[in-house]
Formats: sequence, C-alpha cells, structure tokens
Amino acid sequence: MLWILFVVLSAWLTSANGKEEVNGNEIAELITKKLAGNVEQYVGLWNLIKMGKEEAIDSRTSSITAVQLIARHNYPVETHIVITQDGYVLTIFRIPSSNHCTRSGTKPVVLLQHGINFAADGFLVTGPKTGLPYLLADACFDVWLSNCRGTRYSRRHTTLRVSEQKFWQFSFHEMGIQDLPAQINYILLKTKQNALHFVCYSEGCSAGMVLLSMKPEYNGKIKTANLLAPTVFMKHSKSWGLQLLKPLFMKLPDAQWSGLYGAAAINTSRCAIAMKLLPKI
Repeated sequence: MLWILFVVLSAWLTSANGKEEVNGNEIAELITKKLAGNVEQYVGLWNLIKMGKEEAIDSRTSSITAVQLIARHNYPVETHIVITQDGYVLTIFRIPSSNHCTRSGTKPVVLLQHGINFAADGFLVTGPKTGLPYLLADACFDVWLSNCRGTRYSRRHTTLRVSEQKFWQFSFHEMGIQDLPAQINYILLKTKQNALHFVCYSEGCSAGMVLLSMKPEYNGKIKTANLLAPTVFMKHSKSWGLQLLKPLFMKLPDAQWSGLYGAAAINTSRCAIAMKLLPKI
C-alpha cells in the first residue's frame, strides 16, 4: 500500500524561457490533484486483489490497449515508433490536444515515464477525472507517454527476437542512456521544440537520473523534472524483503514475468543489478 502514498518531488531546472515557469507550476498542481483523487480508486483495486480477483483484473486489462483507453474518453491519440541506438523498437503514444483546451499557439511538451512492471497504461487507467495525461492535455500540454524496452508495447528489436535471452539483458541503466534520449530526441524533433517537461514514477526516475548524470547535455533539454516516488539509491533501504530476496534474484536467468496488470514485464536482470548495487551504493 505504500505505493499509494506517492511523495511528490519537483526539481525545477533552469529554463531559457521565463514563461515556462508557469507551466512547471501547473504540472505540479495537476500531479497533486491526481494523487489526491486516485487514493479511493487504488484502495478499491487493492480490495479486489485481496478478494482473489487477480485473474479477472488481468484478463480485463490485458485486452485493452493505451490507444483504446485514450480514444474511449474522446481524446485524440497518436502512435509513434522510436528506434534506439542499440536496436530496440519502442512504441510511444501522444495526446496532442483536448477539447477542454481553449488556448491557442504552441503547446509546452511533457513526457511521462512509467515505473517498473508498468507501461503507459499505468497513467491512463483511472480516466480523465484523475488521470495525469488527461489533466495535462486539458491544461493545454502536448502529452507524450513513454514505453521503455520490455513493456507490452516495446518488445521488438531490429535483430533480436523477444524469445532470445539476449533481448532481456538490460536494466534501468539502458533505459536511461538508450531509451530516454532516443525518445526525447524524437519528441523534440517532431514538435520542433528545444526542451520538454519530464514526469517520472519510481524506476522511471531511476532511468531519468541515469540519463541526467551520464549524459549531462540532456539537462538542457528538460525544463522541469517532476519525480514521483523516485528510486535512486538503495543503500539506506531498511526493507528486509530486499535482503531476503537478493540471493534469489541473483540466481534467476534473464527473462520476463508478466505482472498483475498485463501491461509490462519485470526483467529479472534489472532486479539482479539493483541487488548487486544494494550493498555498494
């Protein structure tokens, strides 16, 4: 239940355009509104899980795509393909506008990055009243939704097959130095803008920190970074579960595991890497 209680951290980066400070504040306000409104819905979902409804939930959500979720609420949606330098084929989504937006002119761009065992669906399932992508579109943002390698939408490669072990030999490090820059470059080129706003959750923030530290030039391409429950260092974690599972994860082969929501896959190699870092970081 701890994941319900998100800790919102907004790290504002210097923007060349002073007008964008207002946009950054709008994002923070919308995130706060979303988190407050979603608690009741998450509690309801958790109760279903405790009642043994996992299979029913998985069956329902695995048959619905992000495009269908967005279109169902009468929002325009686009599908874009991005290929990383190491050959992974990523599918990302865009909500370019909203019927509730009354502003004219160029819209600020925002990229939403999901967490572990999730895809873009995780931001969409709660609907327009509390779903952050919809709220941002209503506030006249040009919304893009990431799907990193291994998720249900990004299980293709230019030379590897998803059944090959080598396909799954990646972690949040590759997401940070490969997936995120490829997506950001594509989005900025497509929108003809110099920088965008970045919103991430959990492991998505890990990838974001990898990007901004390993490729510091991307700090200039991100106007504001909004971190939800960011996971960066694990040294101070007091979770006995991590210590208990560490030997198990270290012995698992690189593979995929379909999660409860049928939306993504946990790559055991990324878990193993996290466990390796646990005593060192």
